[in-house]
Amino acid sequence: MIPSSSSKDDDLLSSSSDEIENMAMRALEHLDETKTDAHVVHTEQDENRKELKEKAEKGEIDQEVGANIQNEFGVCGWILTILSYLLIFVTLPISACMCIKVVQEYERAVIFRLGRLMPGGAKGPGIFFIVPCIDTYRKVDLRVLSFEVPPQEILSKDSVTVAVDAVVYFRISNATISVTNVEDAARSTKLLAQTTLRNILGTKTLAEMLSDREAISHQMQTTLDEATEPWGVKVERVEVKDVRLPVQLQRAMAAEAEAAREARAKVIVAEGEQKASRALKEAAEVIAESPSALQLRYLQTLNSISAEKNSTIIFPFPIDLLSSFLQRPPTKLKLFNYQENQTVRCSGDDSRSSDAVRRVLFEATGGPPPSTQTVWFNTLLTVTRHYYVKTSTSHRVFRPSLMIGSESCAPSTMLPHSSKTHAC
Repeated sequence: MIPSSSSKDDDLLSSSSDEIENMAMRALEHLDETKTDAHVVHTEQDENRKELKEKAEKGEIDQEVGANIQNEFGVCGWILTILSYLLIFVTLPISACMCIKVVQEYERAVIFRLGRLMPGGAKGPGIFFIVPCIDTYRKVDLRVLSFEVPPQEILSKDSVTVAVDAVVYFRISNATISVTNVEDAARSTKLLAQTTLRNILGTKTLAEMLSDREAISHQMQTTLDEATEPWGVKVERVEVKDVRLPVQLQRAMAAEAEAAREARAKVIVAEGEQKASRALKEAAEVIAESPSALQLRYLQTLNSISAEKNSTIIFPFPIDLLSSFLQRPPTKLKLFNYQENQTVRCSGDDSRSSDAVRRVLFEATGGPPPSTQTVWFNTLLTVTRHYYVKTSTSHRVFRPSLMIGSESCAPSTMLPHSSKTHAC
């Protein structure tokens, strides 16, 4: 029986899926093995680093290196050494100046003989001897040195480009390792500081860069110290010097900060006004309950004013005495005709003089007034903005149309010697 095409496809699919599954399993096993090997290598490196650090502290590294050098020095090396010593003795007065060297308290000398490190490690401080022609040495400064990390253009975690520079303080902890393991320890540390600064700040946001400088400095110092330990370098301190933002971003942040300050100021002013209003309300309630409190307040004000050196003192006038004058003034002119006299009351400007009122009355009568006519002002009631005009005659004094102040009046029929009241 010939199998159908569908069964063949199913077999192919099943076989291909099995192969893919097997390949995936093998890849996972290989990945696990790689991870295990990497972990083992990393563990060994950590152990070697710890051992190297302990030996460097105890000075065992220099002794081991010296022993290996002594074993591998060879016959030629010994022959050249003997010849050099003979040359020194032959030219002793002159060679003494070339053999004696001095290093300062803060310096160490790493001596090489025929290109190999001398046993005993670095020499100094003080006097040490070298053999001319076969010995060379390098001085290493053990003081704390510093360098500035050039400004680095860094893209922060929140996609903001900033320029950051820093200062690194370091010292040489092991002179022998710093000479034999790295060409230029200071330059290598400087280059490593640049990359470390970029790597660390690339994982920080702008707010963290501006606020957590101390944490960033500590993290950078720890990372650099671990990386430069095989070079014989000890990183003492790292300081983030400056974080420079783009000009546009600075303007935007300044505008935002100013808007926030204005908003807080408005809130504070509103709260102050609210508290002041409540205090005034409570004070008004207290004064309303006790009218004598207002008089006491007047006396306190007078006391405070009298304490100052002022030539003018303002005495407060009791409000209850002015209550009768604070009513609304009449808006229309009224004319009263009596048997004995005639009184005219009108509203107008309180700056109007008696001569002006007399002139208006003269024009209203159409001729000169009687000799008995008088015009006067009540000076006490000037604050009510009213004028009182009194005449001793009873004949008609107003024409059909009269303008006094801002009021215009056209009285109705007015009879002489009448007691009726005609209003506009």
